[in-house]
Amino acid sequence: MCDASLQRKFPLLLLFSTLIFFLSAPVAAERESNAPAHSVSIAGPPAKLSAFLEPASAAVGETVALTLAYTLPADCNLTEKPEIEGLAGLSVTDMQTNSGSIVLHFIVDSITNIPLGPFILTCQDGTGAGQKIAAERLTLKVKSNLDERTDRQQLKPIFDIIPASPGWLPWLLWGAFAVVIILVIIGLIMCFQRRADRKVWQAPSVPPHIRAQQSLETLNRGGLFEKGEVKAYYFRFSEILKRYLKELRGFPAAEFTVEEIAAHIHREIDRELVVILKHSDLVKFADYIPSPSRKDDDMKSALAYIATTAPRPEPATDTGTNKEGQR
Repeated sequence: MCDASLQRKFPLLLLFSTLIFFLSAPVAAERESNAPAHSVSIAGPPAKLSAFLEPASAAVGETVALTLAYTLPADCNLTEKPEIEGLAGLSVTDMQTNSGSIVLHFIVDSITNIPLGPFILTCQDGTGAGQKIAAERLTLKVKSNLDERTDRQQLKPIFDIIPASPGWLPWLLWGAFAVVIILVIIGLIMCFQRRADRKVWQAPSVPPHIRAQQSLETLNRGGLFEKGEVKAYYFRFSEILKRYLKELRGFPAAEFTVEEIAAHIHREIDRELVVILKHSDLVKFADYIPSPSRKDDDMKSALAYIATTAPRPEPATDTGTNKEGQR
């Protein structure tokens, strides 16, 4: 009896289960639609640096292209001049920066295989911090410049070393000879110039006071003062007076300062010359510019001093009168 009652209730249970399933499906779908959405982060490509050569082998003197292909981390960029480690010892001729790659050309300068790398590329993120990505090592195979087939090679004999004198030695000798000649010429010119100066100032035929008067008159006619060359005028003016004082008193007044000259004089008349020389030093060394009238007064005072200190002519004796008086 139980089995029969179960058989009669089974279709009802099946119908009831099916009804509950269809009624709960829209509710579950609505719950799923109302559920909050979760963001899904998609990771970018990993940072990577690869290096390869073109060609993979070359002879000495040839140019090889080194390409660095890179994938930078997120929010990371290269600097204006990329920082690359591992290029030490390479004779790099140029560098080209492209999007995703850097191409460098270098010259093969070794006869043995060249180990390269490891290469490290530095980039900067948004905060300015540097990040580095590295590539594996490479080896450039260096080929021989000789023909691999020995039957094609043309060997030439090696000559003995020929002794030769250095090429710069004759030029050195000629240069030294030219320097000696130039020095001799300069010495002769200076010697003749000194002799000429001595002849001008020590001419025995012209007395010192006459020579000093003539030199002052020549200086005055030259017009140096009127041309604005006041210092040059007074340098020449004081030089003439000092040379005259040297010949007059016998001490080297031309090499002395005015203070030293004042310490060597013992005559009152010579103190007038010291006053003139002191005024000349004001013009020469203190940037004092005298008036034309003062210049004329200095010239008159100098000529008056020379006339006063010049030797007096001996009084002439009347021979005829003496003879008559004796008679």
